[in-house]
Amino acid sequence: MLPASYTWGQDALQWGSMDERTRQKEALDDVVQIHPWIREEYEVGISHAWYSDRFARGAFPLFAPEQQTQLQTAIEQPEGRMAGSTSRATTARCSTPGSRGP
Repeated sequence: MLPASYTWGQDALQWGSMDERTRQKEALDDVVQIHPWIREEYEVGISHAWYSDRFARGAFPLFAPEQQTQLQTAIEQPEGRMAGSTSRATTARCSTPGSRGP
């Protein structure tokens, strides 16, 4: 197995706008630049665009510089029937990729 692309932000939107076959072809074309022989070994590919995933709608929030600081108070506010049930997931420490939480 060789992951060919893991992208987020604007790059993920570009990849996500392609259909799955096109994403696989483009990724394979990129890998060929590093491993010219890979087409001989290639058997199958898989691709998933998290932005268009019905349940995820993206993997995690990706804030611009200072955006999380500016929005954090609003992010932590209860919303309707979700009041209290999302506090751990919306703390500043948990809302960034790779953080372990409180």
